[in-house]
Amino acid sequence: MGSSSPSRKDRHRSGKHPREVMPAHLTDEVRGDASDDAEERDAFADRLRQRELSRKEETRRSRNDRKAHRPDSQAHADAPARESVTANDLRERSRQEYLRKREQSRLELLRGQIEDEEQLFQGMKLTDAERERLEYQREVLRLAEERKDIKVGVEGYVMPEDYITEKGKIDRKRKEQVLYQRYQEPDRRGPGATSGASRSEQEQWEERQISRTLIKGKVREPTAATATDEPGTEPTEFDYILDETAIDFVMESTLDPETDADREARE
Repeated sequence: MGSSSPSRKDRHRSGKHPREVMPAHLTDEVRGDASDDAEERDAFADRLRQRELSRKEETRRSRNDRKAHRPDSQAHADAPARESVTANDLRERSRQEYLRKREQSRLELLRGQIEDEEQLFQGMKLTDAERERLEYQREVLRLAEERKDIKVGVEGYVMPEDYITEKGKIDRKRKEQVLYQRYQEPDRRGPGATSGASRSEQEQWEERQISRTLIKGKVREPTAATATDEPGTEPTEFDYILDETAIDFVMESTLDPETDADREARE
């Protein structure tokens, strides 16, 4: 007999099983399903990745928002107090401005009233009451004008005037005035003070130093002492200032800052 296919028994003995062959249409379906599964898996992984990124972005935004809103909440909490301080400052400035304008208007009114009464009663004999009232008005006007001219000096350092307006802008005119103004010595003149008291301490010290360095030669007439000079020599017109009355002692001038001009003005 010719060769024949191995029997089932022989195949079992050899341990080899026949390879099952899948039909072609089933193979295409399996491949298509596997491809679809891979695409779905990749799409799902992309969705998970996007969701994780979006969650991290939301967390970061919420954290930044909390940081950004924290000062705002503090500012909102402090807003009433700040507005109250600003309102009080504006109210005080307005009050001071009103008082200044009112004082100026009252002074102008008093000045005009005095001028009218002087013109009205010119050449007329006034009673004692009218004369006293007119003198009283003149004295009030004089004192008010003197008080306006008084410059109050402050000992020590004074903060410069702010040239920033209430709207946060720079007032150029006020800034230039602050930059170019010169230091002024405080006026220490009081009632009955002499003209020398108006000078600063530095100026008085410089004047004393200058007067101390000036050499004043005394011209003397020829005396018996000068007449006994050697023949052929001219008489001595100048003499050395060696007597104690002409020596300016430093201690005395330091303890007595009043100059001769001040003494003469006082006398």
